[in-house]
Amino acid sequence: MDKRKINFAVLFFILAIIAIIGLLFVQNWKPKTENKLGNTMLEIYFFNVSQGDSVFFRTGNYTMLVDCGPSDKGDEITEYLTKLGVWKLDYLIITHTDFDHIGGCAEILQKFYVKKVIMDGQKRDTAIYNKTMVFIDNKTLLIPKKYSVYLLDDTGMKGGTRIKILHANTGSEQPNQNSIVFMLYFWDFKLLMGADCDSKCEFSLLNEDIDADVLKVAHHGSKFASSTEFLDKVTPTLAIIEVGKNNYGHPANETLTRLKIAGAEILRTDLNGTIILKTNGSGYFVN
Repeated sequence: MDKRKINFAVLFFILAIIAIIGLLFVQNWKPKTENKLGNTMLEIYFFNVSQGDSVFFRTGNYTMLVDCGPSDKGDEITEYLTKLGVWKLDYLIITHTDFDHIGGCAEILQKFYVKKVIMDGQKRDTAIYNKTMVFIDNKTLLIPKKYSVYLLDDTGMKGGTRIKILHANTGSEQPNQNSIVFMLYFWDFKLLMGADCDSKCEFSLLNEDIDADVLKVAHHGSKFASSTEFLDKVTPTLAIIEVGKNNYGHPANETLTRLKIAGAEILRTDLNGTIILKTNGSGYFVN
């Protein structure tokens, strides 16, 4: 046989082996960003609802909405969720009963199947509170206690997505002081959701484990929140402020300064629009 033909056959055989090995490698390769849940990521949407709060969480088929902005933003949140393919919410958390947090919730409760509603339990004689409560029955309503834990997926307590209540209703007549504050855990990633917790409410958190990667800044960046002592314990790398045009001076310059000194990158819905954060349970990135 011609020597050149033999060399060609050997070369063809070697290339075939390499191709097969390469195919097996591709089939079994997993990106470094993949977490223990497989390809499941946690997506967090900090909606731009002007002067108000509304944050949506999704991991796999599990969903949670925290607050609904003012009443004129209910339609916008509904439209956004619908575009994301959302038709049900496993949890709707209303952190407290101020209009810029509960305002759009009646709309959400009408348009989506909501399995459980978590509220602070403070009763208010306001039109928007009464309108919202029409769509909530005792079977779906949960009033948490401090250290209550709720799961947002089916992976159990050792990992996955869960929230731990760090502050609940204190019986105060001031809604902000009854804010539901919680830490969200997704494997090694931690997000502290501050609601409108300031002054006494924030002071009560200093004895808790509040170290977090990301901080949803309390009370739209009020000067009465995010104290130096508080930020020293949280050590956030990213601080997100949900805020719009207002007459309260939010966010306060002194609060912005404290966040910068703490080393946190600052994003704001009034400047950046809706902020989308995704995490694989270790690192995170922001759109």
